[in-house]
Amino acid sequence: MAYTHAALRALLDASPATYGAMGDAEVATYFNTQPGANIDVQTVSAADMQAAVDIGEYIGLTDAQRSGWLTLLTVAADGGFPVANTALRAQIAAIWAPGTTRTNLVALQTKSGTLAEQEFGDGFALSHLQVAAARAL
Repeated sequence: MAYTHAALRALLDASPATYGAMGDAEVATYFNTQPGANIDVQTVSAADMQAAVDIGEYIGLTDAQRSGWLTLLTVAADGGFPVANTALRAQIAAIWAPGTTRTNLVALQTKSGTLAEQEFGDGFALSHLQVAAARAL
């Protein structure tokens, strides 16, 4: 769900025993450091993608597949690989046969999120100012 002050206020109101005695900065720190559920990531870095490659499988690629892989890494180098892009994901599937590399690449699509990311999305970090605004509603 996208962040709104009302959505945060609802979370705070749902657990007054947990958040009621905390200051705004403490609540923000709690949300930003407590483990949450696994979440879908928006982007994956080129370095993480390359680290997922099994070298034995890479050696077995054709020249065209290697060229395609390098092109995808170039795309990822400019702000990360957009995981939700189905056309790019299809290209990865065409390059990598089922095996260790493909399994590793699929695993990069999710990560252990913080409580803030679980509630509001990948990369979200709550500030004390947002907590204060939510409590003021």
